[in-house]
Amino acid sequence: MNQVYIFPSVASITRNNSCPVCDNQKGALVGQINYIGLEKFNMVQCATCGLVSCDPLPSAEVTQKGCDLLYRLQQNSNSSPKILKGFKRSYRRGGYFARKHLAYMFERNTPLKILEVGAGDGYFSQGINSYYKKSQITYMDIVEDLLTYYKEHFTCETISSDLKTVMSSGKKFDLIIARDLVEHLINPLDFFKMANAVLEQNGLVFFITPNGREDFWHCNQRFLKRKEALLIYLNHFNYFLPETLDLILAKTGFAKVKAFKFGLKRYRQGCGHQEMHNFNEQVLPDQEQGFLHTKPINECFKHDFKKIVSSFLHGNTFVAKIYSMLADREKEIVDYFAPMGHEFFVIARKIK
Repeated sequence: MNQVYIFPSVASITRNNSCPVCDNQKGALVGQINYIGLEKFNMVQCATCGLVSCDPLPSAEVTQKGCDLLYRLQQNSNSSPKILKGFKRSYRRGGYFARKHLAYMFERNTPLKILEVGAGDGYFSQGINSYYKKSQITYMDIVEDLLTYYKEHFTCETISSDLKTVMSSGKKFDLIIARDLVEHLINPLDFFKMANAVLEQNGLVFFITPNGREDFWHCNQRFLKRKEALLIYLNHFNYFLPETLDLILAKTGFAKVKAFKFGLKRYRQGCGHQEMHNFNEQVLPDQEQGFLHTKPINECFKHDFKKIVSSFLHGNTFVAKIYSMLADREKEIVDYFAPMGHEFFVIARKIK
């Protein structure tokens, strides 16, 4: 392993919970977050694997409440045209991902069994389905409103809770999609272990997650200079370095097939910082009331699926494919180990 990047810290501490990736008990106090006003956590960086994570680990109840609150606030703050625009973009990106990346690994007539975890609007997998028309899609989430929405709008299966449910059912998948998910998990190592268990032999896991050096930078600087916790709404409990991700994959039986970083425009701002600023006025000072008075997600997401997927620029037309190639490709690609770059893009294959 390369020597990991270490954020400037206030002190070396003994953790309440050992590092979720390498079980190290020692770490450096590099920041604090005030998670949606629900709880405050120390952010501790492991000197062995480089993971920056919450200490103590958040409870499942806090995670569930935070995810539900975030989804509701995001969708209630967006207009219907903006929501529909997001659906179309997700659908295009799924189709582009299938043509650009999956087409070299699976024949087009393959009846892919796809599991998307934390799928958001669900359209990314529907975009893949526009290319792999025999694919079978399953969505998994802890937010019940989202599962209701999936069942109302798509031909799919849904799973509540987590991958333990899938393991007990004996189901297997060819592809697991976890876009912008692993940074939200209480224990990312457990997720990849369970992903390995429910994948077919040589199955793939595809994930995107923010570059920890960028995404945590603002929180670290705020804590060092002001001794303040960063108020955050994206419930990012983990901030990854490339060495951390490599260790997770090696420990859980995966090998990288394709890996890089992309996006340079927001370097040293961080998506978490931007989203925090966007939602600041809506949530505070009364998070509970803001949560209780928002519409459920399945009401915010009402739309005509057929109109979205058959539109001229977003459907399966030749023009739509050209447009998608220009609009949806991963821009400003840099090396996986480079310090800059907004997000990691990783496709990994199960090897054991």
